[in-house]
Amino acid sequence: MLMSPRCKSYCCGCFVRRATIALAVMSCVVVVCSCSAGTHSHFVVSVKTERIALVPDVDAGTAGWCIVTSSGGACPVGLSGTLIITQSWSGSGPPPVYEGYAVTTAKVAAASVDGRTTVPTRSDPDLPAGWRVVSVEARQKGSSERGDLMPVPRFAAANAKGERLPATRVRGLPLSIVEVPTRAVPNHPAAGSTSDVCQIRAMRLPGLIPRGGSVITTSRPYATLGGNGLLSCASSSYELEGWPILAGVLLSASHPGATPARWPALRALSGHPGVFTSPGIEGEMLARHISGAWLVVAKGKGVQQRATLLERLSATVHL
Repeated sequence: MLMSPRCKSYCCGCFVRRATIALAVMSCVVVVCSCSAGTHSHFVVSVKTERIALVPDVDAGTAGWCIVTSSGGACPVGLSGTLIITQSWSGSGPPPVYEGYAVTTAKVAAASVDGRTTVPTRSDPDLPAGWRVVSVEARQKGSSERGDLMPVPRFAAANAKGERLPATRVRGLPLSIVEVPTRAVPNHPAAGSTSDVCQIRAMRLPGLIPRGGSVITTSRPYATLGGNGLLSCASSSYELEGWPILAGVLLSASHPGATPARWPALRALSGHPGVFTSPGIEGEMLARHISGAWLVVAKGKGVQQRATLLERLSATVHL
């Protein structure tokens, strides 16, 4: 049972912690009382610490980023162009429960929820340096099994004192993800032609059946969120031993043909020199460098099947 909270100086808030760890998510219950006498927050907010990763799209035709969390992903990312770079909310009930996260610029030390509850943002190794993130669960206070839903909460930028920051535009921050035109690639192992910007080829592998793919029709520099975005140039779908599996070629969006940078969530795969693993929209994916690009494999039965296909793939880039 939670005891009656006392207002603290930070964020006009009252903090009661509980040690609850489930599915690698740590929760901190935040019971907030407003600094205005006689008013209270509409929500009880639990601060969640979960993996939130910025990752590329494997399917051909996108310049920019997707966001993956422990509960799902979004691709492409909807951007605000403000200090709150992007935010996402989902709800369930009754009783009403909302889950939300926000990715922010380095200037955002805290984020208010519903204009009342303020929680600190945190750094995350799976995001570009200097970016921050906040993730919460908001339960409607005093709701019944039949209770009416309150409006979906929203994050607003705040400083370390909990003071709201102006919702100003951030110069140079793209407002949307770029969708690049593509064309279909024939359904055979040597898919594509030397005139294609990117081409994927698979060596003979028992049980591998090509299912076609896509390739972008032109390549040029694209400005993307964070400055080191990736351009999904080509993708090929296969079936391997009855499992759908996907391969893709990723270019540097800002300098196609130059060696693309590693995205923050990429980690070396133990026992496989030169191979990296990362979360993705399609689940965990594998990647290795080729000349001027990343060659990636997603979906499949598991890491070993993805590694087997990655070893049998080659790709070329024609710019």
